Amino acid sequence: MLAALAASLSWTSVASADVWSVAPRVGDHTGMFLRMAAGFAAPRLSSSTGVDANVGGPGVLWDIAVGWSVAPSMALHVGYFGTRPIVPKLQLGNAQARSSDEAEALLSGLAFGATFHLPLNIYVSPSLGVALVVGTDTHGSAPQRDVFDPGLAAALDIGWEFWVSPQWALGVAIKTSYYFVRDDDAASERTWHGIAGGPLFTATFN
Repeated sequence: MLAALAASLSWTSVASADVWSVAPRVGDHTGMFLRMAAGFAAPRLSSSTGVDANVGGPGVLWDIAVGWSVAPSMALHVGYFGTRPIVPKLQLGNAQARSSDEAEALLSGLAFGATFHLPLNIYVSPSLGVALVVGTDTHGSAPQRDVFDPGLAAALDIGWEFWVSPQWALGVAIKTSYYFVRDDDAASERTWHGIAGGPLFTATFN
């Protein structure tokens, strides 16, 4: 009788330990959060101050975020995202856009964000921060690199991932981003707006 009671108490203790265990399981969102993503986009940087100017074209898109899961369904993080046209097209005024190796643009943002985990392994991740935009004019013998004043950057990711281990998940996402900066150079004093969007392949550690 005593032996049966002791065995019952032992099994109950083991079961309770399993229930209250904090060891990560597939599908858990706990601890450190790291998301890396890369894909394709069609960024566009434009200004309507003075003569209209547009730079854009097919390009690459990237995103990296590091943070911590503060709840089972939410992580807070800081991230760096950006885009750059590989084959830039330049349009001035009403002229037809043309491929050009005389203009380049790098649009990026350093931002705080949150990721909300929804059912079916879907997530939504908005972020807001500082826009960092660099334009390069390679026309002539001396290329000119113009670092615009820091501005506003905002982004929204909607994705789906599947678990490949207790802490790693792979997936796909759609990212849209917006950039607003000013160029206070005395010769231009332009306001620029940038926008980009495209698919991403993602890898998340959580």
